[in-house]
This record gives sequence, structure tokens and C-alpha cells, in this order.
Amino acid sequence: MAELALRAVTKTFGTMPVLHGIDLEIRSGEFVAFVGPSGCGKSTLLRCIAGLEEITSGTFQIDGRVMNKVAPAERGIAMVFQSYALYPHMTVFENMAFGLQVAGLQRAEIAARVAQAAERLQLTPYLKRYPKALSGGQRQRVAIGRAITRQAGVFLFDEPLSNLDAALRASTRVELAALKKSLPGTTMIYVTHDQVEAMTLADRIVVLRAGRIEQVGRPIELYRHPANLFVAGFIGSPAMNIFPVGFQGQEAVLKGGLRMATGLDLPGPQGHLGLRPEDLVLSETGCLSGQVRLIEHLGEVQLLHMTGAVDFIAKVSGQVRIAEGQTCRFDPAPGALHLFDAQGQSVTHPCGFMPKRAFERG
Repeated sequence: MAELALRAVTKTFGTMPVLHGIDLEIRSGEFVAFVGPSGCGKSTLLRCIAGLEEITSGTFQIDGRVMNKVAPAERGIAMVFQSYALYPHMTVFENMAFGLQVAGLQRAEIAARVAQAAERLQLTPYLKRYPKALSGGQRQRVAIGRAITRQAGVFLFDEPLSNLDAALRASTRVELAALKKSLPGTTMIYVTHDQVEAMTLADRIVVLRAGRIEQVGRPIELYRHPANLFVAGFIGSPAMNIFPVGFQGQEAVLKGGLRMATGLDLPGPQGHLGLRPEDLVLSETGCLSGQVRLIEHLGEVQLLHMTGAVDFIAKVSGQVRIAEGQTCRFDPAPGALHLFDAQGQSVTHPCGFMPKRAFERG
């Protein structure tokens, strides 16, 4: 079991600040994902936790012990890299056993740990093979197995599936979910640019931008209650539709004169309104209309790229017959409204959408 705490952590490379006062607590046995755009600092933060980068200021603790000056090998942390980092001249068994041999464990203990990890990851038939004879997914499992054999209290994953194709990513993601369940006392931190991985694997997600934490929460919390415009646009695929609006009393006015009753007096004259594509429902009398500019057929669903008074994307059933150029109307689902003030911060409101008449022409 390992509980992690970062207090006002900063990291600067030369004169360039990369992390700006990171405050974060990770509970024992928790699976936490770091997400954010390229260059946001998520891998740097992971490397600071591992001890591969020195923290410029602030403190990092594991179970109350300050780790700032503790060597990586003494932190009780195992790391799985994007590049696998396997020794090509060693068999699968030898790769998984190497760290234990360096640590001076007895042969019988090493063999038992490797056998247990191999069984858990379905690698037993491959123990005598060399990495060049394995698929990408199998190599990544070997890298994970090498971490498991160390029986560390903390696992760090740095975009471990990014080198795999879509099918292998999906299958390996399932294996990681099973691994998470089989190691309930192990704390795991997972860096990824893939929302699906973060949403399906993590107990909590940390959204980073430009070296700062934008929001921390359970996946469904970030999806349903984004704290600001950045999180709203980053979490969810396709991204949330964002419309600039003017606030007039208890109404939001969109481009083209479309009005929405909000049920409360909103701060400032300007802001934004957000609607997720899946929260737009086809309706013959819908208040939001447009012409289908492009259709993305994804099998079970299709994405309609709409153009009109405002441009937006709607996600509808793949069974619905719609043609490009067709005019469609939509009503927002009840409770689907997201409002943001002029600074891009979420505005809490009590009412949500009126299902049919929230929008009216001005």
C-alpha cells in the first residue's frame, strides 16, 4: 500500500518552467490517470514521481516520507515505459527476472515471482522466446510483467499502449483492467493522451494544461461536470459543442438570435454554452436546426456535422437514415446544459434544460 502526496511541486528546465505548483493526493490502491495535450507536463510530472527528474521546489511524499532526494531505486516504484525497454538479447524470462537478480533474490524466489506474473499476463508459453519473436502487445505485457515481479507499491505507466495499433490497444487495455483488479493494494499512475484509456481504467483523472491542474475527479464527474471550458472541450469524443453567448437576465442569446432560458441571473454580459453531441435529440419540431454538411459513419452511431445559424456536431443512432444536405432539427436532452462565464469557468445552475422550449427565436 502506498499513499502519494505532492505539495506545491514545480519543475523548471533551465529558465523554462514546466510544472507550476502541483498539489495532488493519490490514495493507496488508487488508479489515477494523467491526461492533457502534448507538452502539458504529464510525463514530466510522472518522471518527478519516479525520481528520474529532480523536483525544483515543493515536496513529494510516499506514505508521509519526503522523497525529493531519495534515489529512484529506493522509492518502491516500478515504471512501464512507452518503448517497452526490453533487453533484446534476453528471453522473456530473463527480462522479467533481471531486476530481481540485481536485487540479489534467490533463484527459487525469482522463478516463483516470474511464473506468477507470467501466468497473470498469459505469458507462460512465451518465457523462452526473445522480444523479436513477440508482437507489440506481448512485448508490452512483458514490460508490465517485469514491473509486477518487483512487487512495488506504486506502478507508473508512461503511455504504455501508444505504440500499439487500435485492436491491440483495446485488448491490452482489457488486460490492464484485469491487472488492476488483481492488484487491489497497488497504487497506479497512468499517463495517456487517449481518453478511452483514462475513462475506462482510472478511478480518478487529473487533467493538466500548461503545467497546471485544471480539474481532478472521477471520469463521470469530469464528463458531466467539467470545471471550465478547457476540460469541457478536452473530455469527451467528439468534443462538446461550445457556443459563444450573450447573457440577458435569465436568457442566453446565441448567434442568429437563438435564445435559451437559463432560470437564473448570470454574471457578466458574455459567456459560453456547451452541449455534448450525444445530448442532441432528433425532433421534427426541434429548436436547434441546421443542414448536414458531413456524415461520419461509425457503425452503431453516426456523427452529423451541422451548419446553420450555429455550427455543431450531433451524435445519433447509426440506424437513422440521413443524407448529406438534409435539414435536421434537434432538441437538447433534459439537464444537458453547460454554462460558462466570460473567464471560461463553469456556472452552477439549478434547472438544466427545458426539454422542448428552452430555445426560442429572438
